[in-house]
Amino acid sequence: MLWKGLASLLYGLARGKLAPIMIVAGGAVEKAAGYLYFIYLLLYVVSDVLFIAGWNLAPSLALVYLVVEKYHGSLFYVALVEASISLATIVGTYIEERIRRFSGYTLLSLGTATEALALAGIVFSPPVIAYLLVLAFVIRLGDTLVFIGRREWLFNSISREEASLVTSLVSSIRRGIGIVSGLATGLLASLSPVAPYVACLVLMLLTLLIYAVARRLEAAG
Repeated sequence: MLWKGLASLLYGLARGKLAPIMIVAGGAVEKAAGYLYFIYLLLYVVSDVLFIAGWNLAPSLALVYLVVEKYHGSLFYVALVEASISLATIVGTYIEERIRRFSGYTLLSLGTATEALALAGIVFSPPVIAYLLVLAFVIRLGDTLVFIGRREWLFNSISREEASLVTSLVSSIRRGIGIVSGLATGLLASLSPVAPYVACLVLMLLTLLIYAVARRLEAAG
């Protein structure tokens, strides 16, 4: 039912967005354009869901387990990582106003690629806590870019009223993901302390692929 409602909502938004095309062109052109924009909005939702699912597989509890098992650290090391993340949040707030001149796709791709590289570093780097501090800092900066880019993508595509409907739908899906992500994280962590981050890395790469498809689709439209 959720996905059926998603399809109905997005296609309704697509038809509303393409009303001028319907008047001018009509008929088959209208229908094709409506489907094209429906796919475009669907890609936005799917990329958002993949991104959310990825980070839900690597919650704070997984970070604690990673620090203890791979880096042989204590809660003090965990506190250092959290401090690095907090510092990156402050820096991200500072640079937010200075990067708005870039397009939403550029910010999304750059931010997600940055996070993917940092995740790969967590998975493959030697267990040196200094590396983890730097990687955690980089991940949070990438997250800032993604947040800004996603907002630019959505609000430049449809009206703010319509965007609120899409974001509400994504929030509902986010809650559903949260129900099952804890179990999935536990199962992955039981295999290896880095397994949740491997899964997160895979989802980030899939998200990058969707960004590329959406960019081509927009250019074609």
